[in-house]
Amino acid sequence: MQGMESPVLFVVFCVPHAGKEEHFNRWMDEVHVPDSAGPGKVFTRCFRYVALGQRERLYLHLWESAAADLESAMADVKAHAMRLKDRGRIEQPFTVVWSQWLAAAGATTPAPQTAVRSLVTLQNNWRDATVGESIAAWAGKTGLGEAGRAGQAPATYIYGSGSASGGEGKFLSLVESEETPEQAAARWRAAGEPGPCPFAPYKTIFQQQVWEQGKERAAAAGQGPGARVWVTAWEPYRAA
Repeated sequence: MQGMESPVLFVVFCVPHAGKEEHFNRWMDEVHVPDSAGPGKVFTRCFRYVALGQRERLYLHLWESAAADLESAMADVKAHAMRLKDRGRIEQPFTVVWSQWLAAAGATTPAPQTAVRSLVTLQNNWRDATVGESIAAWAGKTGLGEAGRAGQAPATYIYGSGSASGGEGKFLSLVESEETPEQAAARWRAAGEPGPCPFAPYKTIFQQQVWEQGKERAAAAGQGPGARVWVTAWEPYRAA
């Protein structure tokens, strides 16, 4: 991100518990990110974002990994998480909505490193993985190609969960911009349904089922079964 593509990305959507947002952010900034990202750590960098215009205070964490493949990255992080748990370094002042390992699809257009004022995510249906459609074909439906040619998407990154990111699975496009989150949201509003995509019931890395997307919430977010792209605008998290 921010001008440099990561070969492997661990994407985490989460919601702080009521009354625990300050504690959640302090734990992330002072404990969890320093424990997990940086030289010699399992992740190289972590970028934190807050969703714009959502009823819940939804956070997005983009953990970058330099691992050679998804399998080795997953194994390293699972071992790391167990060590942190044994040391009492894992807290849960939040609910994980969904997490996903993704690999770069080789169709990105990183821009020179500049200030990122907003991020737009475009996803397919992560509850029911895409079948019979390549990530390139899906990306063509998002409008990224036209936006890039018009200079409206200065930095785009495309990731997928399928083999070599090119097969069936969960797809994610990330668009970084110097626009405000409100401007980015307006620009991409017509690209798809608003809000994050549908998710299946989620189990943590410790095999605890903690979240399930209800039908009422899905309907309220415009997550109809016929949609192909879901669009969310995010602003970078900044400590108060």
